Amino acid sequence: MTPGIIGGLLLILGSYTVYTGKIFYSVFIFFVADCCWVYLSYLQGDIFGTITIAIGMILGLLAFFKMKNNKMRKTLDL
Repeated sequence: MTPGIIGGLLLILGSYTVYTGKIFYSVFIFFVADCCWVYLSYLQGDIFGTITIAIGMILGLLAFFKMKNNKMRKTLDL
């Protein structure tokens, strides 16, 4: 199996865990899927892709910790 296939399967699993309401599990699954995508883009020599995926992973982790510490707003009202 290639990292792209593993990452795609993890994205499907992560989407299912979001659907079932297991948000914290899905964040971990999405993080592992992102690691697969970083590895895949690094292998292909796409440095810009690696950097942008890594930035997205960092922002996702920051949002996860903010959500875990109950610092995130509960509504979508702007």
